[in-house]
Amino acid sequence: VLAREIRADARDAGSEWSFEILRHYPIIKLGRSLVVLSPRLVLERVFDLVWIDVERALLAKGGPDAGRLRRFWDLICQEDATETLSAIAEDVPGQKRLYREVEMQRAFDSLRRKRKCCDFAIDYPSAWIVGDVTTSSLNRQAAVGGSIEAINDGLAKIVAKARQIESTIQDLQASETLLTGAPAQARRAYVPLLIMAEGFPVNPVTSALLQARLSTAKVLQGPRIGPLHLIDLEELSMVEALAEQGHSLLELLQQHEQGGYKWMSLKDFVLLEAKLKPGPASRLKPFFDGAWHPILDVLRRTSPD
Repeated sequence: VLAREIRADARDAGSEWSFEILRHYPIIKLGRSLVVLSPRLVLERVFDLVWIDVERALLAKGGPDAGRLRRFWDLICQEDATETLSAIAEDVPGQKRLYREVEMQRAFDSLRRKRKCCDFAIDYPSAWIVGDVTTSSLNRQAAVGGSIEAINDGLAKIVAKARQIESTIQDLQASETLLTGAPAQARRAYVPLLIMAEGFPVNPVTSALLQARLSTAKVLQGPRIGPLHLIDLEELSMVEALAEQGHSLLELLQQHEQGGYKWMSLKDFVLLEAKLKPGPASRLKPFFDGAWHPILDVLRRTSPD
């Protein structure tokens, strides 16, 4: 049965490298034993994909509940990212670090002419990290690195978000004092960051395609504006853990864009090139440990050996 579904998924995704079915079935029962294909896939299945099962059931049922679930999921992702950013860029007495959309809208109201701000900006002495959080559901084929049409559709959504980030960068360049209330810092860099709740296949091919799209559209090409970084919620949690070890988000992003893994994901850079060991952040560890207990209990009951 599993082999048949894998072949069907490869045909539908347009790629034999698709592992979408294994994300749904990360544990295989062989006789009286359980084979765990990947601890990471088990983690995704329990804490991420389970909501997709509920959404599919509600869609089959009909009615408005599936839409309500999607909106609820979007809010959870937005809140998760906001809480993590607050822990990473914690305000200190006399120094505000993290500015949110509502604060920027209020500060730049005289400049914006009804333009929309991005979701956050983080104030570092030498740079601004300016970014957005998107829960836009990419075509599943794009999320698993399938057809070029699906990836192009995902790239178009990213370029649209990049325009929004660039708009806020322009406001900061025009008058960051309106936001901070302090004299503007000279020659600061701008680091664009897009947090994608459902991820995107970041690799040399998609990175080159995105860079070409942004260049053609003349988006994020201004002076002292760095390349657009794409990360997901898992990588954001890794950054929170690394921040507790003394690594700043700005440091990690700048090292990533200057390193040998700049065309790969931030996770690949952290684990394979920088060889850092983030672990769970202290804020999340009690929830992480507690959530695993019922999972392990189910696995023990399912596999008597």
